[in-house]
Amino acid sequence: MLATFLSRRPTVLVLAVAALILLVGVAGADEPTPVEITSPLPYGPAPINYFAESTDDAIARLQQRLDEQALMFEHRRDSGYLLDLLRALEVPVESQTLVFSKTSLNQPLIKPSSPRAIYFNDDVTIGWVPHSAAIEITLQDAEKGTVFYTLPQRTEDDTATPKFRRDTRCTACHVSTKTLNVPGHILSSFLTDRRGQPREGFSSINHTTGFEKRWGGWYVSGLAPNLVHRGNLIGEDDATRHKTEPAFRGAVSDLTTLVDLKSYPTAHSDAVALLVLDHQMHFLNLVNRVRLEHALSRRSDAEEQLVRYALMEDETPLTGPITGSTKFAEIYQSLGRRDDQGRSLRQLDLTTRLFQHDLSPLLASPSFQSLPDVVKARLLRKIDDQLAPRTDTASREIARKTIAGWPE
Repeated sequence: MLATFLSRRPTVLVLAVAALILLVGVAGADEPTPVEITSPLPYGPAPINYFAESTDDAIARLQQRLDEQALMFEHRRDSGYLLDLLRALEVPVESQTLVFSKTSLNQPLIKPSSPRAIYFNDDVTIGWVPHSAAIEITLQDAEKGTVFYTLPQRTEDDTATPKFRRDTRCTACHVSTKTLNVPGHILSSFLTDRRGQPREGFSSINHTTGFEKRWGGWYVSGLAPNLVHRGNLIGEDDATRHKTEPAFRGAVSDLTTLVDLKSYPTAHSDAVALLVLDHQMHFLNLVNRVRLEHALSRRSDAEEQLVRYALMEDETPLTGPITGSTKFAEIYQSLGRRDDQGRSLRQLDLTTRLFQHDLSPLLASPSFQSLPDVVKARLLRKIDDQLAPRTDTASREIARKTIAGWPE
């Protein structure tokens, strides 16, 4: 009967099919466009407006305080504004790590005798080289993700108020497949020649990378007697010796035997700080990718990768105890919220893994917490579902008490 009806009413059929197509189109209009996790995203124009000036990030607020003279920066002979900048942004000097490979903006200044110092907290990274014209800053913006600034150092006759500058040149290197094709962070590991020029290595390091590939071109201070890595190797002779003596320079408690660090705020490149930095940079890149995909109605497997990374699923195990050379570990663990039993996700293990609990403390960071509510709720639900069947319940119990938005 239906066939007979439709055969007599072809117009009805056409209209019905057209309506169905229209309904499907409307239903799918709100569905994100499928993309790969490294597919380029149009972050420049609206709605991201990445290159527009920020008005309410940490640097904008700091600039306002400087302009109003509510805060003063002292220019010191060796480090310029560095120490006051670290203090203002609550970045511990003990987080200092030192990289001597020529793999960043100030290549002419960077070398084994004059490494680039990197300082960080959960949301800010600061780069400084002695005698550089400016200090480099990256921070996490709630809308744009990672943004880049410089703070020009004062000249001898300059008494003007320090002025931060948004630096969009950084995206020339800091947007690539290494950063998931959104503005982000790069950690690399390159064996170098005696001048610091990279010879061979790896251009994307995170907590899943084997230690035998890590820290080429970096100084590493502390005790890590069983950990084989590429740190503290300067030039081809060191690299050759390392092949036959894998523990060569693997545990260096005093870097002054390798480099003169009198002009630096501290004479360390703490091994524990390096471990945390290795974990943190890729976490932030994943958060940036998830943030921009949501804003642009795209969808890759970035959320799934972020969930897995936050659960420390593929972390490379440590091969014995690691001791830093500063109080960085103590400072790091003292921050953040604790549950009723005094436990925190920031507690460090440093024997077989980085953290005591199998969950990243960066879930409580401003960067993750500033994700849109619907995205954050979805991610935390997925993580909670992954934790639920585990026999070790500590991570989930701590998360419920210390991470805002954790599902009940």
